[in-house]
Amino acid sequence: MAGNSGAGVGGEGGAVQPKNEPPAWAEVPEKIAVREGDTARIPYVPADPDKDTIETKVTAGEGLVARVEGAELVVLGRFDGASTSSIELELSDGINAPVKVSVPVEIERSSWKKTTNLVPSGVEAREHPALLLDEEGKRAFILGGSGYKPYGTPLEDMFQVSLEGGGVTKVTPTGDVPPPGASRRVAPIPGKREAYLFGGYGVQGASNNDLYRVTFSGETPSFQKLEQQSPPSARALHLFAHDPGTGKFFVFGGFAFSPSNELFEGTLEGDVMSWKKLKPSGAKPSGRYGFFYGIDTKSGKALVFSGAQGASPINPARDLWQLDLRSDPPAWSLLLEGEAVPEGRRNGVFAYDEARSLLYVWGGTANGQTSAQGFWVYDGREGVKAWSGLDREGEPPIRSSGAGFVDSAGTLRLGFGNTTSAVFADLTALGF
Repeated sequence: MAGNSGAGVGGEGGAVQPKNEPPAWAEVPEKIAVREGDTARIPYVPADPDKDTIETKVTAGEGLVARVEGAELVVLGRFDGASTSSIELELSDGINAPVKVSVPVEIERSSWKKTTNLVPSGVEAREHPALLLDEEGKRAFILGGSGYKPYGTPLEDMFQVSLEGGGVTKVTPTGDVPPPGASRRVAPIPGKREAYLFGGYGVQGASNNDLYRVTFSGETPSFQKLEQQSPPSARALHLFAHDPGTGKFFVFGGFAFSPSNELFEGTLEGDVMSWKKLKPSGAKPSGRYGFFYGIDTKSGKALVFSGAQGASPINPARDLWQLDLRSDPPAWSLLLEGEAVPEGRRNGVFAYDEARSLLYVWGGTANGQTSAQGFWVYDGREGVKAWSGLDREGEPPIRSSGAGFVDSAGTLRLGFGNTTSAVFADLTALGF
């Protein structure tokens, strides 16, 4: 009689082979919320009962970029207009069929806030004012600019704007108060209630190369004019920045008798700034002024977009450059040009959101007569590095020669400037 051979159902030797289990993401969120231009980080620790190696493939829906970094799922909200989207993760252990997990994502879009008319507070219309941010004091300051009574009249007044209530008051700064002027470029110092101003133009449009330190620790700002050794020549509509990684200051370009592409490095010791002209390696931008720029103090890299290469015609550049301030010598690299960037222009509103690597570009002119339409943002975050147009209801009138800044919350404030038919003394916020 045939008997049981003694073989188990598992095969030879009678051992039952356990089933290999698929991987899983145990703590899947019901949804993910992220703002456009911002980044959300969600804990991501997939598990496999059999301790197999897990590979994850991430597919991001419209308006998103997503990737796995270590034990986090990193989700970047883009400026592409989508308000709802999703992310799909495919977990594979190489043995079982891949496990797919889909998570809905809500993308919060920024919006324009009410425009504040500053004229009732005594602020007259102007172009190229300096905007100084004292975030710890929850206030900003409007310094000088070029007025319209008559056109080109340099202004010396200063106003304080509350970042909380929006109230505006005229202030009288102390110390070496700068003379009437416009186009002074501002270099804030991260972590300190101080900033530096360099260059600009004054009476009859004459440029200067004056350097000031301004501190905000008192009730009103206090200025000090600093001594300089071998400074850059007088200029306006230029780049002026501070890199906390090296402690150095930098000046690039601007209008100095003609469009410049010179680069200078400054070392501050006490109240004396010593300058030297640099020779960056490789290709470099054309001479230009009235360009749009921003400084990433984490990486020590600067962005320069467009700007005028001439006076009549303006001949605006249509390119985006990056300057590595920490290489030796500093090095330029061309990031994008032609159709990959917005229409070339000069003298628009620009502001850089350092925390989120965003360069805002609004207005400006390509021909000296009309303002370029459209509101743009360059998203320099890893995985994006592209321009997007922003179309938001309630956008204030487009103009040239305005000013703007971004606070740590990511709120953009902009205003002032002019068109061929209007001049402005206003502030509008773009935020959440």
